[in-house]
Amino acid sequence: MKKRIIIASVCAVSVILSGLIGFYMGKGAAVPASAVIEKTDSNSIFVPGYDYMSMKAGEKTISARLYNPEGNHCLIEAAIILPDGTEIYRSDKLNPGDTLDALDLSRTVPTGMYERTILRYSCYAIGDMRLLNEADVIFTLEVKP
Repeated sequence: MKKRIIIASVCAVSVILSGLIGFYMGKGAAVPASAVIEKTDSNSIFVPGYDYMSMKAGEKTISARLYNPEGNHCLIEAAIILPDGTEIYRSDKLNPGDTLDALDLSRTVPTGMYERTILRYSCYAIGDMRLLNEADVIFTLEVKP
């Protein structure tokens, strides 16, 4: 139980720090892979943070890079959830080192600015697929005409 609390705490801190890095990198730019914070111990799970993503209205693809950092010892699944609770994307489980460069959405999204969109990471144990923890990254999704 103590190990789960430590993993969840470290993950939460890393998500907050990733969000801050994204904020300071500037609006309109995703945090590059090189900006992921270094591991501090072997129980840490790191996820990339984003401040902003954009896409064109009528399309069902976001050009954004999602990945599971090589140093993680878990599988990561990512979901994008609009502020109204509608899930528009869910990835397969990514092994450490796996990368996605295009996110194929389940539906189109109307033109607009979607502040407080959630990028939810679910982290699973590689051996038995049990859920280790989840981390939410809040960002703005802009759908341009």
